[in-house]
Amino acid sequence: MKSAILGAAVVIGLGATAQADEVTISVTGNAVTVTDQSGDVVAEGGATIVIDGDGEIVISSEDGAASESTDEAATDGTDAAQGASGAIPASADVAAGEEAYQAVCRNCHGPKAQGIASYPRLSDKDYAYIVDRLETYREGERVGPNSMLMIPHARPLADEDIVNLAAYITTAFD
Repeated sequence: MKSAILGAAVVIGLGATAQADEVTISVTGNAVTVTDQSGDVVAEGGATIVIDGDGEIVISSEDGAASESTDEAATDGTDAAQGASGAIPASADVAAGEEAYQAVCRNCHGPKAQGIASYPRLSDKDYAYIVDRLETYREGERVGPNSMLMIPHARPLADEDIVNLAAYITTAFD
């Protein structure tokens, strides 16, 4: 029986369950199920979880596509908060973005947006990508394996909140 400690989560062999803050990850064979505290399934399916030598975690679906590649989306430049160029607007309040990030986002994405367990790194994403993702989640659209975890956090965000968060994340971390 193998075990691995992933941040707050512990995974023990096959058919085990790991508790991580507000979600439970169950692994049976090649099937992964994520449930919230009330027991509702928020994500499920066949997957392979690989932890490479650098500690990066890649979750691949049964068809072999890695979660990072399924999590990419192009922006069309029409988002109100983004602007045509994708440049950070002068109106962005980085301090407000930091306050919001440190209060909520850091719990999953880490104190330096480095990513934790299956939650992706944000520190390497550009402003337009973060704005697009937050707007997409706010609309309730699923775009990757963690969509059902992100949608409830993004729904209450105003355009200004999204601008502030994206400005903070893309300027505060190297």
